[in-house]
Amino acid sequence: MVASTATIALMKYNSTIHCPNNLLEYGGNFATIELFSFGNSEQAAGKCWPSGHASTGFCLIALFYAARAYAPRWALASLCLALLLGFSFSLAQTARGVHFFSHGLWTALFIWSINILLSCVMLPAKREMLPAKRVHL
Repeated sequence: MVASTATIALMKYNSTIHCPNNLLEYGGNFATIELFSFGNSEQAAGKCWPSGHASTGFCLIALFYAARAYAPRWALASLCLALLLGFSFSLAQTARGVHFFSHGLWTALFIWSINILLSCVMLPAKREMLPAKRVHL
């Protein structure tokens, strides 16, 4: 959970994307900068992408992977909780005008990817149960 929220915070700190309420189209002072435009901008960095609030909910996706390895019956409930909280926080920020909903979707994608990678490295691999051999005497 710490790795995913720290990654989102680092990305957000280095982001040039401004929040919707700061854009000219919505009454703000800054021009829109496209997500994957890597040119130099003469305006201040926006530090609005990806969504930090949504990362708080989506970081619980780590519980899903832990549950899959150690308590499989809780895996689905953990995943539903993480997605419900993440999307709720994302919708709340969208309603306030401080994020586009896509910021929350990108956050979910990044956190899910981080958790997949970490689960491959940190969690035990699933072992198939082989049928026991019968010994005939």
